[in-house]
Amino acid sequence: FDFDSKTCHIEGGEEQTPINNVNQEEVESGRINKEDIKLKKKLTYRPFNDTIELVNIENQSNVLPSTNSDLLSGQYEGGYKLWECSKDLYNEIVTKEEDDIKKRIQHTLVPFLNQKKQQDEYHFVDVGCGHGLPLLGCMEIAQNYFKNNTTLKKIKMTFQDYNKSVLEDVTIGNVQRFMTTHKSKSLQQRIEPIYVYGSWKKLQSIQAKEKHSVDVIYTADTIYNKAYLKDLYDYCNHLLKRNDGVAFIAAKMEYFGVGGTVRDFSNLVHKLAKEDHGQWTLVKEYRDGNSNIRGIWALSFPLLQS
Repeated sequence: FDFDSKTCHIEGGEEQTPINNVNQEEVESGRINKEDIKLKKKLTYRPFNDTIELVNIENQSNVLPSTNSDLLSGQYEGGYKLWECSKDLYNEIVTKEEDDIKKRIQHTLVPFLNQKKQQDEYHFVDVGCGHGLPLLGCMEIAQNYFKNNTTLKKIKMTFQDYNKSVLEDVTIGNVQRFMTTHKSKSLQQRIEPIYVYGSWKKLQSIQAKEKHSVDVIYTADTIYNKAYLKDLYDYCNHLLKRNDGVAFIAAKMEYFGVGGTVRDFSNLVHKLAKEDHGQWTLVKEYRDGNSNIRGIWALSFPLLQS
């Protein structure tokens, strides 16, 4: 599905709390080593559905940022909130519907389900992960897939958030809750969670060895600030494999009050296409007539054939 940025229409939408622009380079960036991962003792959880429980952040008032805003640019980028477009990605990843279009979208989003793209190892990244819902969905699919498949040996799952505290307070708790609840040896042995934090620009040097090594990026509601679009683009360009790598970007057409739009990101991809050969296509669009149009788009960087 090709997306033409010149024909997109903006209708209605949920206003976000306005934010002030702050230099993102001021934030700490790095990795959380395995030996440093410590689950907070008094986490409480709430059911997200029949399969997944998430940290109940409302009962963790001691870890919430000291602001009433959903976003505080350059300091806190909304990781404690469960954003709408992450649910869109999750629902498409775990769909059990037999509809041909639904299945085709699922097999596009989760490449190990596609018989034409079988590998013995994959690397998935959730950019701006917050609660980590898309990769939790991949774990949900993988635990069933592993039962009948011995070819797939490992899936690296990197959770990236701007704030280290979000990973420590929310993401790691959600991942460990899923692992312990489902008690699958295959998950324990074949899923490798990795946690990185900080600005996308700084992480390119921290993740230098991972350049062009990532099969799939999932990212939701991360184009809300026009000032960060180039950094997000560069980060995806840095991580993704050429030809087969793809970033699935779930977003609202426009983020009212904060400035980012799908059109802006689409225009950026097209502007840099001559140099990077980036391709931008629509995977799925959501219109209910009452709220902001949402969608899932695919960004990839195929190599040109000589």
